[in-house]
Amino acid sequence: MLHKLNNIRSLRALSREFSIDVLEEMLEKLRIVTEEKRTQQQQAAQQQAEYQEKVNTWLELMRADGISPDELVADIQPPKAGGKKRQPRPAKYRYTDHTGAEYNFDGLKDVILGYDRDFKQDVRIGSFFFQNEWKNKQWSFLLGGRLDKHNLIDHLIFSPRANLRFNPTENVNLRITYAGGFRAPQAFDEDLHVGVVGGERLVTVLANDLKEERSNSFSVSADMYHKFGNVQTNLLIEGFYTDLNDVFALRQLDQPDAQGNTVQERYNAYGARVFGLNLEGKAMFTRWFTLQAGLTLQQSHYDEAIAWNDEVPEQKYKKMMRTPDAYGYFTASFTPVKNFTASITGNYTGSMLVGHSAGSGVEKPEAVNTPEFMEVNMKLAYDFKIYKYLTLQVNGGIQNITNSYQKDFDKGWNRDSSYIYGPSMPRSYYVGVKLSY
Repeated sequence: MLHKLNNIRSLRALSREFSIDVLEEMLEKLRIVTEEKRTQQQQAAQQQAEYQEKVNTWLELMRADGISPDELVADIQPPKAGGKKRQPRPAKYRYTDHTGAEYNFDGLKDVILGYDRDFKQDVRIGSFFFQNEWKNKQWSFLLGGRLDKHNLIDHLIFSPRANLRFNPTENVNLRITYAGGFRAPQAFDEDLHVGVVGGERLVTVLANDLKEERSNSFSVSADMYHKFGNVQTNLLIEGFYTDLNDVFALRQLDQPDAQGNTVQERYNAYGARVFGLNLEGKAMFTRWFTLQAGLTLQQSHYDEAIAWNDEVPEQKYKKMMRTPDAYGYFTASFTPVKNFTASITGNYTGSMLVGHSAGSGVEKPEAVNTPEFMEVNMKLAYDFKIYKYLTLQVNGGIQNITNSYQKDFDKGWNRDSSYIYGPSMPRSYYVGVKLSY
């Protein structure tokens, strides 16, 4: 699980499951663990320096008395018995094997009395996974797979994975990866939301013949480290390609459901492709100043153009909705004194295609190309050590300093409540107190 922390795309996927408050708490705990690790390394380095200083002192005294260190070693060596014993040669390769099984159950019941909606879903997944790895200092080859049986799917699903790593030098890591995956034909969190479009309630349903979405992902990456004077740097360049089959898509239907709600249906569209380039860099200028930034350039297209709304069947697009071609981030962290942290972060979101249903904003449905957004945030925090691992943090900051925010919200009773994009908050100020253990 921890290896996913070093992959920005995996982190972005995981972050969708948590609120910003939970992510902030995770970040704080990671900072505490990192600080503890740094303190341990500093203490170990200090102990080693003190030990070496004592050794050097005794060596100087011995040389002053005309005693050679080699003479002492010769005196304490045991007599040899027989011939010279050969030291065991280190293994050229190391082989590891991991297997396991797991079972997941998720029960969901959602009742909205005002909308006469009663939804129940039980998801049971039994899984078996295996993984073999052969590696030495320069090479590693990993081969594995996972078998899943989902109660909403009538067959067993196999998801293979393979990874090849080559280190031409200690500071260069080259990697080729393949992984298969799937998404089950089940209701997700966003499906439970009841929206409002043109004054009518909008609910999401699953198509009767909905199948699982399958994916095959390939990536090639180069992870490089270099030190320029006292500045430690890291650069990651990664190219990725994902082929999707029976990809999930949404379309608004003409006919309402039995309760009179407007219906949008999740169905299997054609295949799709997502490919692009990911760049990430990090520089540690001093112990108290670190800068990290990343940029992703990608294309996300269906194999064939699809209509996003049945009211306007002529509006067909190959481009996936709500998937920008470019997005990025940066983080600058300052720790000039112990327990005090200042950070400036930024998130860039490029233009994307968003559906705008008919209502108070537009007379008929249309797909809108959104503007770009650059959100910049600042946070100041100070930690007070209360007792051992108990820490009280006082913090404050500004969210979205640039006030990069959507300007064309729908208003009124017939608005499109799902027509929301970009940063979640305008410019705002906050202060907080947090107790962590």
